[in-house]
Amino acid sequence: MMQDIKEHMHRIIDDYIYVEDLNAHLKSFIDDKEKENCTWSKITICAHKMLGGDSPHIHRIAAVTELVILTLDIMDDLQDQDQGTKPWMQCPQAITLNAVMALFMGFIGELGHLQVKDKMLVEVSKIISRSINGQQKDITNAISTVDDYLMMTQEKSGSLFRFACFMGYSSLACSEETIEQLHQLADCIGLIHQIQNDMRDLIRFDVKNDLIGKKRNASCVVFTIH
Repeated sequence: MMQDIKEHMHRIIDDYIYVEDLNAHLKSFIDDKEKENCTWSKITICAHKMLGGDSPHIHRIAAVTELVILTLDIMDDLQDQDQGTKPWMQCPQAITLNAVMALFMGFIGELGHLQVKDKMLVEVSKIISRSINGQQKDITNAISTVDDYLMMTQEKSGSLFRFACFMGYSSLACSEETIEQLHQLADCIGLIHQIQNDMRDLIRFDVKNDLIGKKRNASCVVFTIH
């Protein structure tokens, strides 16, 4: 994560959260996320520049991308009850849930300051909602076939890559064909990324092991069918 993007994220927290302990928690979440060498902001900046963009606000926009992905990551960990070393998992759950709401409000407020178009807000809502729909299928084990898994994964993970790309090109004049190609590419990358995560979780020998947890991921679906 680039330093100026991190500074924008901290500044957004300062703009909306003045209660000191919650402010400190949120900044610790951001600092911890930085250790993962996140690429989400890089995807936003790359998509913007690749399509000819030169907005002076692109790093502010990329900071919003990171905030949204961080929020969804926290929600995912709360739902799965794993990643116990993460600072948001070591807080009382009530505080973490409050932090999630704060991050979403900061995201909406920052987009307002950037004076984005109403159409952009609608599209952001659709993309994030698509990911939430996929997440719902995942946490309820609502998949039974390989096709179900592929669809769920593209919705859950592919949408995150769609969102990172969208934040980069949303202010540009792009053809429908270009946007569709980016969406397809994002879904493919998201699928590969999720399969890698599922395979890694499969061979863990703690509570994260998906076989022990009877979670239906890529490998478990294949085992069930065959």
